[in-house]
Amino acid sequence: MKKICFLIFCLMGLFAMLFTSCHYDPWVEDQYYFKNGLAEPIKFLKLDIDDHVYDTITINPGESVFVYFANGRDHSYFSQNMKWSGFMMGNHYCILYSDGIKAYYQSEYQGEIDGKSPALKQFWNILENTSKKHRDEYVVEYTVDEADYQFAVELGAE
Repeated sequence: MKKICFLIFCLMGLFAMLFTSCHYDPWVEDQYYFKNGLAEPIKFLKLDIDDHVYDTITINPGESVFVYFANGRDHSYFSQNMKWSGFMMGNHYCILYSDGIKAYYQSEYQGEIDGKSPALKQFWNILENTSKKHRDEYVVEYTVDEADYQFAVELGAE
């Protein structure tokens, strides 16, 4: 009887090891696009922590351009019940309008956000969702429009 109990215990341990080794970590591969909904070109500026520009992307009217890629061991913000979009997580960026008006943005965790913002998931359009078990893959698009421009004008007035 002891041998049978020992054998069952060993088999349970073996199965436990087998199941933990087969565990999948979640993985995310999200692609973020900006679409210019204005009549003039805009520039999307990626900034380092000291607000120095390290990449500039020009977006012409009506054009949609790839600007950010989130990947790694995690879940997509678009598959979770939260308000944040995960866009440019922890990075700074700026939208430069053709008349020189600028709007600087930081990580969404800097505080509460009122109005339209790329930090809020509700303002992104999901173009494609090819998520599978344990893997989130979204292609999303944010349209820069008159509301974004007015936000930049208000920021400049402060």
